[in-house]
Formats: sequence, C-alpha cells, structure tokens
Amino acid sequence: ERLGRSCTGDQPCILDHGLAYLHHDHSLTVRDLEQRNVHLIVAVGQDPADRIRSGHRRRLDRRAMDRLPNQVYCKHFATADDFVSAYARQTPEAVAATRGGQRWVLPVTSTYLNGNDPRTRIVWLRLSHMDRDWGRLVGPRAPPLALRCNASSSQSLDDTRAHLSRTSRRWIASHFHDDVQLWNRIEQAASSSPGLLVTNGRGEVCPLQHHSQNDMRADVYT
Repeated sequence: ERLGRSCTGDQPCILDHGLAYLHHDHSLTVRDLEQRNVHLIVAVGQDPADRIRSGHRRRLDRRAMDRLPNQVYCKHFATADDFVSAYARQTPEAVAATRGGQRWVLPVTSTYLNGNDPRTRIVWLRLSHMDRDWGRLVGPRAPPLALRCNASSSQSLDDTRAHLSRTSRRWIASHFHDDVQLWNRIEQAASSSPGLLVTNGRGEVCPLQHHSQNDMRADVYT
C-alpha cells in the first residue's frame, strides 16, 4: 500500500496495486471522472440503511472531530434513529450536522450517476463482499483490495445505538428509493452469472464493453 496520485488529477489515490487505483473520495461524480478521461469505473455499493448505520458508527468512534458538523452530530444524536428522525424533518440540528460535504446522506443515484459519455461503464461490487466480487471481476490471482476505508471499530460495530428501527428503515427505503433499487440490482446480479452488475454512467444496466489490456486499468471508488 502506498499513497500516490492517480491519473484522474489531483485527487489522492489510497492504493495503487497495478490493476486499479483505489480512491475514497465523496466529491467526485461520474461526470467528473469522464472529464478526466476515466471511463472504466469499479464502484462499491452498499444498502442505504447500512450506509446510514455506518455513518453513525463513524461518529460513535469520534472520527474527524475537528469538523464542526461532526461535533454537532455527536452533541445532538445519540442513536441512529435520533438522526434519521431529525433528518427526515430537516431540523436545524440535522441540517448543521450534514453541512459541508457530508455526502454519506445524499442519494448515490441522483448525486453521482450523472455521466453522459457512451463509453463509460461502471462495474458494481458489494461492500460486504468486496474482495470476493473484485476477484470475480479481475481473476483469482488478483491482489485483494483488502482495504476498508473509514472502517468502524469493533466497539461501534456492536453498539446498539447504531441499530435502526422499522420506522427508520421504512423512511430510508422511501427517501432513498432509487438507491434501494440500484442496490437490489447489485445483489441480484451477484447471485447470477457472470455475477456483477454493469451500468452506464447514469446507472442504466448495459453490457461491459471489451477493453484492451492497455485499457483495463480501472478506478475503484468506495
């Protein structure tokens, strides 16, 4: 593992192991990548409810507490249900806690899938099976990604404060409806052959176009 610079410009590259650049960057959209001449993207998807739970666990772990939104979050939201209830009503506390680049609460489909280049292909991995899906894509001899960006601590993984009630899950399923549909397609594809969902830059299902060996260097976004 080494910190480097990717072919996409000034964005930091977390891991470069020859087959792909691995990034964790919430600001780049598909169109941003297309403008940098990136058209083969491997994206890591997650169930929207699990993404909210993960965001809450990160704050339970007191990550990045130098940022004001995180301080506001930890002050006002003891549980994930507290946050979902407030965010659904867009209370001042919820707005302040998600201000300034807190993109984990934004829909993936409407925020990131804005591509318009017909060459773009996105291959979707599942966060919960990332190394397995990566191996299915590039072959069994490929080095595992084996990297968990902002992984939760063992304590917060078991913390009941990150659990979601049925009421919260129903709201998330409604608010992130298109994301849930995308996640269901990712899961369905993973249970079939060849086993990975491929979409264009707008999230529409399409075949993976042939890429030459020189073009097979992908950018992986988590």
